Formats: sequence, structure tokens, C-alpha cells
Amino acid sequence: MKVMREGASGKCRLGVSRAEDRAPKAVAGGRATKPQREAAGSRSSATSRRLPKYRLRTRRKRGDQVNPVAVAKPSVRVFLGSHHEIRNVRAFVAQAVDGCPVADDVILLASEVTANAVVHTASGRGGTFTVVVRPGNRVIRVEVHDGGSEASPGVRPSEDLASSGRGLGLVESLATRWGYLGGRDGRVVWFEAEWT
Repeated sequence: MKVMREGASGKCRLGVSRAEDRAPKAVAGGRATKPQREAAGSRSSATSRRLPKYRLRTRRKRGDQVNPVAVAKPSVRVFLGSHHEIRNVRAFVAQAVDGCPVADDVILLASEVTANAVVHTASGRGGTFTVVVRPGNRVIRVEVHDGGSEASPGVRPSEDLASSGRGLGLVESLATRWGYLGGRDGRVVWFEAEWT
């Protein structure tokens, strides 16, 4: 697509370059004269025809409401598999969920899941991991795509908790839903946080 511009009717349409606008028009018989064809370059008569005009709706009709979730795109970013990147993950997720009622919980859970990816998967051994934040209708879904590992992620029993191992316990208690897909060649750990 090229640049949008105002059409003769006052509505926006997909524009063509200005050089194409200045190209000679065909005469009344439907064929361009020889000087017109030469001025237009080596285009054949088939390619010198005007393309159909595609119109874009630029104004909403009265009563139309735009659902911001319907037009929201997921935020995606790749991080190096280092514990130093967890701070950058928090900043990335905070920007993606700015204004969301469950933003604090989502940021905390995203940092826990990414810490697990760095510590327990191949991503932390010189690899990378990807964080995807998907806004939905009263829900935020966060996915962490990592390099995978032999062991499956799971919540540890409370008596096994030492100075570490609380990450998925927090996810279990604060997230509406969570889960994982994949295995040793790559895994996605995801969670969703809803609000009313």
C-alpha cells in the first residue's frame, strides 16, 4: 500500500504516487495516443489502466463504538537468557499493561515466570526467551517462550520451599489460569489474569 491521500470526493482512499497521478489520461476512444504512451513510459495498454479505487472508512458512524481489545495487538519482545534481563521484562510488561487494574500482579507473575525460564531451561544457558503480552476482554494473557528443559514446571509442596521455588506458587495463587505447553525442545509457560 502507498500513502493515503484525499480523493476528489473528499474521502480517503489508497493513494498512488504523484507520478502516476500525472500520467496522461486515455482519450475518449479508450486508447492513449502515441505521444501519451511514450510520455507514460514503456507501460502496455493493459497496465496503464486505472486500478480500482479502494476506500477506507475514516469516520465512524454515529453510535459506532470501537472496542480497544478488538484492535489491540499483542506485544512481543525477545530477551537474552540472563537474570539481568528480568528487570527489562518487568519494564516491557509494565508498558504493555499500563492502566490495567491487575497490572501489578501481571508484572510480578511475568518476572517470576521469566526467572524460571532463565534458571531452569536452556534459555538461561546462552539462549533467549520471548515474552508475549496479549490483552483481551477483561483479561491479560502473558506467555513466556523458552528453550525448554527435561523437567516439567510444577508447583513445589510448601515444605520443600527454601530460599527459592516460590515462583510457580505465586502464579498458582494470583493468576486466574496458568499452564504450559512443550518440553525439552521448547516450552511456553502462560498465565491469565482477569478482572471484573
